[in-house]
Amino acid sequence: MIQRYAIAQRLHHSSSSESSSSQLSDSAFEENRSRFKRVFNSNKEVGDTMDYAFETVRREIREVTEEKIGKGTVKSFYYSEEDPKFNTVMSIMRWVDNKEITNSLAE
Repeated sequence: MIQRYAIAQRLHHSSSSESSSSQLSDSAFEENRSRFKRVFNSNKEVGDTMDYAFETVRREIREVTEEKIGKGTVKSFYYSEEDPKFNTVMSIMRWVDNKEITNSLAE
């Protein structure tokens, strides 16, 4: 999944027009954002504030990837407030992959 996003993202950056590669990138990006939101929401504990959940995810991303990421970045990604850097998306998606694997083993 991450490789598919990476290829699509590279195609997006190499094309300045609204071509099929750009549309593919947007589609892959939105698919990844949807996966993130689904995993985020399923891991959020009842009673947790969104602020606390964003901080928890930020900390977990750091543990999984050893990459520094801010709580505001997690929040912006969740709410689609801005286009994140490629490395940020890759770190977030590594966390998503990790959570999906962990959750599937727990079932």
